[in-house]
Amino acid sequence: MPKAASAWPSKRAAAGAPIAPVHFSSLSGQDEFGRLLSQRPLCVEGRFSVTICPRDPASERPNQGAPSLAFECVEPEIRLGLIVPKKLVRRAVWRNRIKRWTRELLRLHAPRERLDILVRVRQPGPMNSQDDVARLRLELVSAFSGAFGRWGGVK
Repeated sequence: MPKAASAWPSKRAAAGAPIAPVHFSSLSGQDEFGRLLSQRPLCVEGRFSVTICPRDPASERPNQGAPSLAFECVEPEIRLGLIVPKKLVRRAVWRNRIKRWTRELLRLHAPRERLDILVRVRQPGPMNSQDDVARLRLELVSAFSGAFGRWGGVK
């Protein structure tokens, strides 16, 4: 049985350009999260807020270990922080689903810049029916497009 096509809009694929994956890693530590939490979000859409800021050269982590012979060591262009509190999204399935959706959107549509991005769930909401799932995805897509539009990146 063939795999279903992705439900996410793909601007790069629609233009006929090959999709080169954006390399990203996770934010870690209080200083990295604190720096983004102290700034105003670029976009607050529905239940999500997205904060984007340029990578701070002082917070760069040194590349640990020698690069492998089989793989070229690639410095991540984007660091992503996700805050999906258990208080707001009770079920682990939904918390993980939101995180997967966010990573997929970022992989397909993020600008090719060295950025730190923080995505935060701010309000609880129903996630029972297919309509709720569709509304949640739409909120996430519009939060990303609003944030990247204000940042000046890919809409």
